[in-house]
Amino acid sequence: MAREIMPQMPSADEINKESDELLAGTGNETTPPLPRFDELQGLDDTDRACMGEIREVLRKYGKIERFGLQFLHRHFDVGPEEILVERSDPDARSMVLQVLRRNEIKNEEHVDTAWHLGRSPPVSLVKCRSAWHVDY
Repeated sequence: MAREIMPQMPSADEINKESDELLAGTGNETTPPLPRFDELQGLDDTDRACMGEIREVLRKYGKIERFGLQFLHRHFDVGPEEILVERSDPDARSMVLQVLRRNEIKNEEHVDTAWHLGRSPPVSLVKCRSAWHVDY
């Protein structure tokens, strides 16, 4: 059996650039920008059929409780030097997405939590703070 060769992974800078294009609404020749929230349409029959197939793939790989779906969208533009970071307050039972400068983020304290699958490899759109003792 022939051994499958993995494609060369892009650098972190290339991945960040693609993420920036999506969030800033510029897109590129391969993937259009994320739509604005007020442009979203409700689910249609083709969406439901697609979700059913995705559910079966997640079951096949034992990931049904690990991954979910959401509408890809943006509420505002995010600059190339910025990224969305999710923070939560367990006591207040609230979560907030905040735009932070990339150079303020320590990757070892954050986990990617949302990806755009239209690019290879998938592009991270949101990070979540994983070190609860870190203040911004």
